[in-house]
Amino acid sequence: WSHAREHCAGKGRGWRLPTNDELYAIYDPNGSLPTACKSMTCKVSPLLRLTGYWFWSGDRSGSSSAWYVYLNDGNRAAYVVSSLAGFRALCVRAT
Repeated sequence: WSHAREHCAGKGRGWRLPTNDELYAIYDPNGSLPTACKSMTCKVSPLLRLTGYWFWSGDRSGSSSAWYVYLNDGNRAAYVVSSLAGFRALCVRAT
């Protein structure tokens, strides 16, 4: 999680991890993009090209966890921020 946050901040002014709600908003239960998420099918707009299917949000859940969204099925859950389990950063910036 901290690496994901640093990655987004390193993109320049205004870049950050999305909130849990912002990240969930790109999930589309009726959509699919079969090749966008490696071996999984992510349910997102075909305009997105993703390198994974678990994405960190910038929202904490207690002192040692943060929220993530699983774009294969729309599941949102908290996970330990020190994990390196393949979560990705999908950086956003206000326009």
